[in-house]
Amino acid sequence: MFKQTTLFLVPLFASFIHPVHAQNVLFSEQFDTPSRWSTSVRNPKNVAQYRGSDWLQYPPLGNIAPSSFNLGYTEWGNKPVQMVGDGAEGRFLRFKLSTYNPNNFKVNRASKFCWGTELQTLRKFGPPSVGHAIEFESRLRLPVLAPRMIGSFYTYSQKQSGGTVFSDEVDFEYIGADYGNEMLLTSWNDWARRNDNGPIPSQGYNDGKHHQDALTGSAKALPNGVNRATWHLLKIRWSCLSSGVYRIEYFSKQNTTDVYKLLCTQDGAAPNEAMEMHLNIWATDPDPKPTNAPGTNYLMDVDWCRVSDVILGAGVVRKPKVSGAKS
Repeated sequence: MFKQTTLFLVPLFASFIHPVHAQNVLFSEQFDTPSRWSTSVRNPKNVAQYRGSDWLQYPPLGNIAPSSFNLGYTEWGNKPVQMVGDGAEGRFLRFKLSTYNPNNFKVNRASKFCWGTELQTLRKFGPPSVGHAIEFESRLRLPVLAPRMIGSFYTYSQKQSGGTVFSDEVDFEYIGADYGNEMLLTSWNDWARRNDNGPIPSQGYNDGKHHQDALTGSAKALPNGVNRATWHLLKIRWSCLSSGVYRIEYFSKQNTTDVYKLLCTQDGAAPNEAMEMHLNIWATDPDPKPTNAPGTNYLMDVDWCRVSDVILGAGVVRKPKVSGAKS
């Protein structure tokens, strides 16, 4: 998830795309059937009644931390809206970050938050087996964006050991109107923290083992040719090169018929735990400020998303080292 610190550029750009072969679709959502995504279940005990391919309106089910319904200056719960228009199937899903949040007027409510939307899969995917990759893909746009407003397509997982929460995560994050088409590409592996108070002392941002990020989309960063305000496609490829060795690759393209362009490759902090797929829109900054009456809505539209298992080309998979073998 986006951190409110200086952005570091990791020069991990690769100019070629590793070939893949057979593809097996594990999950696909066109957002044309509301019953599949309009569930609003906050009690984990109720999760079992929904199919593994359903969506939840609010994501912390099964998560250990954060324990609240807030992130930054945003509270979750703004219901996504099915729209009829120029989506691939004639419909798409609209996410909103609203300056008006009805929950701000509850009795004894000290803090005021904007009202954001997030969806996640109930099901977790991966980790990929050797010679395979799990690909997370979505067609989306952000037509109305505020400064320091985040629009995200990402994967996430948490576990707990010895009182410490460990998370794995891979992010595409548009980081605000003031940054144009720039995105932060971030991978996290066993990122540890206690009580939501930041990393434990043995870890640090961009340490190359637990966290890596790269900025893309401007003249000063890695190139990214898509226009975030119009429909475009993003893809995360999570590959297993050999036993316990993983790689994250980020791709984008403007049109469905275009060829994907590889933006960045990250090896050091590649996750190794099964992860959910998430989409959200939220604010990291006190501006825009919450309003006392229905006001401005900032938007992210999602046409579809899917998860696939693909077989990597033979040149990508690393052969295991054999003791005593001659090179």
